[in-house]
Amino acid sequence: MRLLEETKDPDLAKALSDLLNDRKIEHKVEHVVNTNWGDDKYGDAVYKLWVIDEDLVDRAEELIRLYKENPDSDAVRIKRPRFQKKPEDLEPAIPLEPEAPRIESGSIPVTRFVIILCIFLFLLQNMANPLSRPAVNSNLYVPSIVEQELLFDYPEAAQTFTSAVEAYYDPKTETVTGAGQALIAKAKTTPYWDGFYDTVVLGKMDTYEETPWFEKISQGEFWRLITPAFLHGGILHILFNLLWFWMLGKEIEKTIGLAKTAIMIVILAVASNTCQYLMTGFQFLGLSGVVAGYAMFIGERQRVAPWEGYTLQRSVYYFLFFYIFGIAAFQAIVFLGTLIGLPNWSTPLANTAHVAGAIMGFILGRLNFFAWKG
Repeated sequence: MRLLEETKDPDLAKALSDLLNDRKIEHKVEHVVNTNWGDDKYGDAVYKLWVIDEDLVDRAEELIRLYKENPDSDAVRIKRPRFQKKPEDLEPAIPLEPEAPRIESGSIPVTRFVIILCIFLFLLQNMANPLSRPAVNSNLYVPSIVEQELLFDYPEAAQTFTSAVEAYYDPKTETVTGAGQALIAKAKTTPYWDGFYDTVVLGKMDTYEETPWFEKISQGEFWRLITPAFLHGGILHILFNLLWFWMLGKEIEKTIGLAKTAIMIVILAVASNTCQYLMTGFQFLGLSGVVAGYAMFIGERQRVAPWEGYTLQRSVYYFLFFYIFGIAAFQAIVFLGTLIGLPNWSTPLANTAHVAGAIMGFILGRLNFFAWKG
């Protein structure tokens, strides 16, 4: 529902309502009286014209514009007025903004499911993780069994590295011994996609064309496009992400429903995960890309559809906005600095996922598909 016109002129309110009725555009007219004793405009009455279906807003706006330009134009001529009551005969009301009716607070199954899933996978990750890591000079690490199946990719190089550690790791010396060293050497020379960042910074452009991308996804493991979002690397990581996900997600799901919430999570996860993989390779995890998308989505809906009732404070929105894009700007400066020989002060945060999720959330916030329709 969208507020299109606000006027003190009852004749104009009646004429516009007649016009919209004639064009079969569902709407309502509210007679609102200012009852604030401390206001200079106490007692003033206005007529608010609301269009119910947001898909018809543009058409209604055009009709109102044409009417104001020339009320006698054929484009806005009506055959038979259908507004039986004059606006001044309406009972005064005081609904300053229509508020979206919320479903019961307990009915947020998608949000609850994602939180439970993240906690469950986090426990599995930590139970399945190796007790110690080998002292091997490599960018690769030994992922848990859960991560092997759910990370964005698990390339051949990483599989070889993991096989070497699992078969030849000596816990006494904390090193890989015997034939494992040959496997480690093979893993180091096996090309895999490590991201645009390292490809440029480490000068690996000469191997760019022979490096395989999306190894597991190209084999049909499409769930990997989404599942990294449900994995987390530490207790603070998961607590921070799930706290924000709960705070933002419950408002979104109460407003747009469980089906559209699930669709939104998939879109945000795929967008943020894919962009992060392209930038830094497969070794990332976390729900923060979805959280960033949620925040920007709510911020945009508050701007274009304030009647939907989202309660995120603007100060919180701006904090998240500057945090996401501030860290990204710092990372961009560090990246440029490394190209001219300065130390690499890059952060371990998945900055690309944050930015990609935020941009996608902003885009989704502009779509009527994710609007509240009652």
